[in-house]
Amino acid sequence: MQVLILPGLDGQAALRADFMACLAASVPTECLSYPDHLSGYDDLLPVIKARMAETDEDFVLIAESFSGPLALRIAQDPPAGLKGIIWVGSFISAPCQLPSWFADFACIAPIHRTSFRQLMNVAGFGPYGSAEARSLCADVLQDLPGKTIAARLKETLTLRTTPARHPLRMPTFALCAGEDRLLHRRTRQVFEDHGIPTELIAGPHFLLQSRPGEVAGRVRRFCGTL
Repeated sequence: MQVLILPGLDGQAALRADFMACLAASVPTECLSYPDHLSGYDDLLPVIKARMAETDEDFVLIAESFSGPLALRIAQDPPAGLKGIIWVGSFISAPCQLPSWFADFACIAPIHRTSFRQLMNVAGFGPYGSAEARSLCADVLQDLPGKTIAARLKETLTLRTTPARHPLRMPTFALCAGEDRLLHRRTRQVFEDHGIPTELIAGPHFLLQSRPGEVAGRVRRFCGTL
């Protein structure tokens, strides 16, 4: 059994290194990296499916934040080796109540300025997370093209809830942050409406970055039931 991570908005593996290290001793873990020029879910899905097709052994999918809707699509038509899905600080419908024009504004706004990075640190980490994790997050956002961030943000803001299909054909659960400042409080209910059990964990939106050991423990427990 191995774990395959679908990353958040940045689409890179770097911000998941501590979490992967926590799992490494017991579960082989890999994080996909999304090409910077791809932002839409329709464009990213074939990339993920191609990687899953290369996997020779059974695996569990972890969908972090932005990647939640991708995991739901995969769950509704799963490949043979996929044995379970875990959503972490994620969503399957529009995650907040910002209007879609906010992302249009972000396309022309100075998205890499210090104020934006500070906003992401405050909203994403709250009082949690080490100085190293916060600094790394700022660096990753600095290196990612602003247009990519804005386009992926718009993809989430224009998302519509996928009609529920009961039951999904594999074990699943959603790990929701108890102090999430980025996702709307209805997010947890949408998971449950789709028949996806939810668990709360004390922490901010950036759970993999601020609570890697705790999340890794939940993942190990889940994998042990498969």
